[in-house]
Amino acid sequence: MQRKFEGDGNAYQEIEFEQVQEPNAYSSIEPNPVPERPNSYGDFEYEMPIEVLLEFPKENVHQKSIIGEGTFGKVARAEAWKLAGKEGPTIVALKTLKDNATGEDKKSLLDEFELLKHIGRHKHILSLVGCCTKTDDIYMLFEYMELGNLQDYLRKSRNCIATEYLEAGETSPILTSGDLIIFAGQVASGMEYLSSKKCVHGDLAARNVMLNGGRICKVTNFGRDLRSHNNVKEGSQRVRWMAPEAIQASEFSTKSDVWSFGIVVWEIVTIGHTPYPRMSDNEVKAYLKQGGRMKKPAYCDGDLYLLVMKCWSEKPKRRPKFKEIASELEEMELDKEVYIDIKGAYEEKITTTE
Repeated sequence: MQRKFEGDGNAYQEIEFEQVQEPNAYSSIEPNPVPERPNSYGDFEYEMPIEVLLEFPKENVHQKSIIGEGTFGKVARAEAWKLAGKEGPTIVALKTLKDNATGEDKKSLLDEFELLKHIGRHKHILSLVGCCTKTDDIYMLFEYMELGNLQDYLRKSRNCIATEYLEAGETSPILTSGDLIIFAGQVASGMEYLSSKKCVHGDLAARNVMLNGGRICKVTNFGRDLRSHNNVKEGSQRVRWMAPEAIQASEFSTKSDVWSFGIVVWEIVTIGHTPYPRMSDNEVKAYLKQGGRMKKPAYCDGDLYLLVMKCWSEKPKRRPKFKEIASELEEMELDKEVYIDIKGAYEEKITTTE
């Protein structure tokens, strides 16, 4: 039974129909690809090189500057000398414990290391490239992502687009409809791989997708302790990416990740706006409970929005699989249609809680 979605987003309804036209629809270590299903997003598994499983000498890592902090760790830009047998330095992201880290923090970092070993490597997953776990001063080395996270990149691009329009009055060369479809497809490919490893992300959002210098998206911060979602901090706005069953019953699964992916696509389409503009977190919860969905932006193609609405099906089992999503987005990329009017995305004013 197929379904389609109608309405302006203020009301949500599923109606049966007989037929709907489908949308045309590392920098340092060389991977060994094992193709599953060829597509333009490089959707295949990478075998983790033996070098990654070996301890990397601490004396070969030179920290440069702190670039971020998390719950129990901090991340710095660093140089790793002779990484994977290469001469000279490789720029990496160095993750270590904070100075005031507890024994539980150390366990959390080791748990993350074990998860990353299990996950292995994929073109659209932020990959581990080295580690030191045999001393008290634990660290992990990751690919360095020059362009930061996708949320910030989109918002910076939006500002650049504004400047370009004011100066040139024409389509910005910084982002195109095709670029945005590729971003969405790459995230879907990474999530397809994670789901194949039976890994639930639990916090999929544009802020948890990183971009390297080649504008390749890589999913990160997956598989964390999902119990932390039970006490979402006021003002964190994390609830805006959560599926109804995750909000109401703390039920997290690949299907709740699919819902969150739909929100990520909305972020991409709007070039980094915060979901559910003009709503508080409590209003978002009530809105979803009533069956509400964010309306289609005027500059977004109906086929792309239909895919998003499938991700937001009330019943998890009706949501598509990531493999199906990645395939549909690949077809959108290949058919060269304009699915997102970039100029329209810039010109539509959205008051958000950013």
